Amino acid sequence: MDRRFFLQALTMLGGSYATAAIAGLAGSSQAAAKPLAIGPSIDELPSDLFSEQERKDLSAMAEVIIPRTESPGAIDAGVPKFIEYMVQNWLSEAEQQIFLEGFRAIQKYCLADFSKSFSALHPNQQLDILEDLEDKASDSPWYDFANVQRQYIEDAPFICQLKELTIFGFYSSEVGAKQVLRHDPMPMQFDGEYALGEEDSSWSMIRTM
Repeated sequence: MDRRFFLQALTMLGGSYATAAIAGLAGSSQAAAKPLAIGPSIDELPSDLFSEQERKDLSAMAEVIIPRTESPGAIDAGVPKFIEYMVQNWLSEAEQQIFLEGFRAIQKYCLADFSKSFSALHPNQQLDILEDLEDKASDSPWYDFANVQRQYIEDAPFICQLKELTIFGFYSSEVGAKQVLRHDPMPMQFDGEYALGEEDSSWSMIRTM
C-alpha cells in the first residue's frame, strides 16, 4: 500500500494511523516488528527517541491539547508514548526533522526566556506558547477551513503534527474509544441516519482488544 495514499485516507476518515498493526499494512517494516493490539498495549510500543526531560515536555504539550477535565486527558490515554513511537518509527525523515526541530525550539525558548522547561511552566504559559505557534503556522493548508478531505500535508508545521498525532493517538486509544467516544464492538446493524442527542458523543471507529 502506498504510504501517502494511506495517510490521505486516514486524514479523511479521522481514524488512527497509530497502531503497529495498521502501520505494518502500510509497509512500515520498523513498525511491524511486533504485532500489537489496538488501544491498551500502548505501553508496549518500543521507542527510545526522547530523554526523560523531553518526555515530560512532550507530555505537557499533549495535555495542553487534550487536558484532563471531567473526562480523561492525553496523558491518561498514553498519548505521549504514542507520539514518541510515531515520530521515531512512522514519520518520514523530512517529517521527523520538522517535528524534532519544532519540539526542541520550544524547549530552547522556554529555557532562554523563562529559565524553566516547558513542563515546569504554568498551564496558561504553556497554552500561550502553543497558541503563538498556531498563529505563526496559520497560513499552512493544514488549517484550511472545512478542508476535511485535504491532501496529506507532509511539510505541515510542528504544531500541526503535534495536534494531529495527539488527537489520533487519543481517539485510537482504549481510553478515548471507551471513555470519551461511545464504543459498541458488535452493534449488529448499521443505521446511517441514527440521530445523536445533544449530549451524545460520536461512535468510536476503533476496535479495542
